[in-house]
Amino acid sequence: MVAAVHSKQWLAIGAVLLILASAYMQVDLGKPIAEIESSPPFEESIRVSFDKATSSNVSAAIDPEGNVHVVWVDNRSGNGDIYYVKLDSHGNKLVNDVKITNDTWRSMNPTIAIDDQYHIYIVWQDDRLGHWELFFAKLLYSPRNITFISNDVPVSDGINDSIQPFIAIDNAGDIMMVWSDSRHVSNNSNYEIYYKRMDSDGVNITVDRRVTSDPGISVRPSLAVSSNNTAHLVWYDFRDSADGRVINHGIFFTMLTNDGQPLLPNTRITFASIESTPAIVLDLDGNSQLNYMIVGSEESDPAANRISVNSPV
Repeated sequence: MVAAVHSKQWLAIGAVLLILASAYMQVDLGKPIAEIESSPPFEESIRVSFDKATSSNVSAAIDPEGNVHVVWVDNRSGNGDIYYVKLDSHGNKLVNDVKITNDTWRSMNPTIAIDDQYHIYIVWQDDRLGHWELFFAKLLYSPRNITFISNDVPVSDGINDSIQPFIAIDNAGDIMMVWSDSRHVSNNSNYEIYYKRMDSDGVNITVDRRVTSDPGISVRPSLAVSSNNTAHLVWYDFRDSADGRVINHGIFFTMLTNDGQPLLPNTRITFASIESTPAIVLDLDGNSQLNYMIVGSEESDPAANRISVNSPV
């Protein structure tokens, strides 16, 4: 299925180590950052998961104190479940692994965000309804303990697949979410990028807004939020495919208001590039000028490109 082919195939350890090193260097991959190139070297690698089963699909966020919150898919129970752990900036566990999902369904592609009140938000996809839909959990950490404020809240309602969610917190404490969705076709043959904003309990503030509309598949979205609550999106797109042949696929970029209204047309960043899982961060380069780090996930030759885009005011 497309969901499996286009899931975030990151090795859990490698991606978590990147986040841990970023925390140590006081670099926040989810918020505006200064010059990454001038940061100190990475710390020694630290192992995060220890069970014999596969750990994959990792996502992480850094809280205001520099602690690292990690979610991933773990097969220790025999099927893919979502797990969570909190680490300090040196990789020491502050709470034992927490099982977020506990059912017989497959759970994949978790994404995590932290607000300034230290609430932990997690969204993932699972197939309990016979196709992929998105579900939400809200947690709160207290010393050595995790409290579930809510869990298993549905946040997509299509009759076809909703996959590959990515969330970020805006300056009002609301949750911006992007994902890939096939609701507009009957057989999951084409995925497009959708966006919406929810409150801190996972209740919709906006309707689901379609970001892409083209014959090719649009997948693996990533999101960052600027200081004026503008949503900055990148994703991988096959829009130039025809007759089953890939002609000129690549990474695309756009900006939306927090209500999902477009501020830019879908803009191509790469041409005929190797399939990748793009990511985006914002740095501090003035209020109207923003830099974007687009990172490809090709195993053989990871690509990093930076572009500069004027932010609408």
